[in-house]
Amino acid sequence: MYAVIVTGGKQYKVSEGDVLYIEKLNAEADAEITFDTVLAVGTDDGLKVGKDCAKAAVSAKVLKNGKYVDIDPKATYTVASHNYMLKDSGDGINMFADNKLLQDSVMLDNQVLINYIKDDLGGTVPASYAAPQGRISIIATPYTDVVDGNWAVEAVNYVTEKDYMKGLNETTFGPNGALTRGMLVTVLYRMAGSPKVEGKVSEKFSDCTDGSWYADAVLWASANKVVDGYEDGTFKPTKSITRQEMAKVLYGYDKIGGKTAEGITEKLTYTDLDAIADWALEAVTYCTAEKYLAGSNGAFSPKGTATRAMGAKVLMNMTKEAA
Repeated sequence: MYAVIVTGGKQYKVSEGDVLYIEKLNAEADAEITFDTVLAVGTDDGLKVGKDCAKAAVSAKVLKNGKYVDIDPKATYTVASHNYMLKDSGDGINMFADNKLLQDSVMLDNQVLINYIKDDLGGTVPASYAAPQGRISIIATPYTDVVDGNWAVEAVNYVTEKDYMKGLNETTFGPNGALTRGMLVTVLYRMAGSPKVEGKVSEKFSDCTDGSWYADAVLWASANKVVDGYEDGTFKPTKSITRQEMAKVLYGYDKIGGKTAEGITEKLTYTDLDAIADWALEAVTYCTAEKYLAGSNGAFSPKGTATRAMGAKVLMNMTKEAA
């Protein structure tokens, strides 16, 4: 049994006996505390979300209260620094890579951090931080194809931090790449806490492989009616998903927790409303009302391909307010 709780602006998956490090917690050592914001509860009978776990709570005991934790030399950390230094007002200095001594008696503060990471901790500073990042910068992701100024950078940083989505490799997110059916159900499965599934995906869908990166997510999505397979017995996990199909899947995910479009009175005003399929209309209405999805220049573009950047934005819209 496990639960997904929210505290200090972050989500945590917890089970009995787990030990957590929580950044923002106003409690002293040995205090008994209760977390009453529970997003999901996983049991042997399945996953409960929304109204089904509205009265759930998690009890815990504070083992210690300290400002600092030991640094793990094998881990990768997000750090914050800035490029301001007192020499001719200090602006315009590169961040991280190739930081130099400005003069004999002045060293960039970034260089102090670099030296500490390399010399004291034995770590590395990725070469992707060679370019100036701005006056105040937060190193949030290693992706070189999602940079400051990109409309999706906040969402990509968010889903990366939450471990909802992963890059195509260590330095590439692929924001303009197509979002596939397998990708979407996988991130929703992670959001649900990656509950235990039963069976073999190859026995459920003829085109799915046991042990694949999407296998458990597809089984979970099918069992919870988040999304259906095709009449020919396939799931098509690598097939790109359209915007109206994405709305249908997101609606199916929220329906697990009992949320529906019932009671929504706002009428869709998209200029291409007639292009939205009948089977997707309720889902698009729901996702629009919940502000998961929005149109562009008045149009919804229901048959347009959803991109990975769009997926990141939607996931942030779905979860950030709740967090």
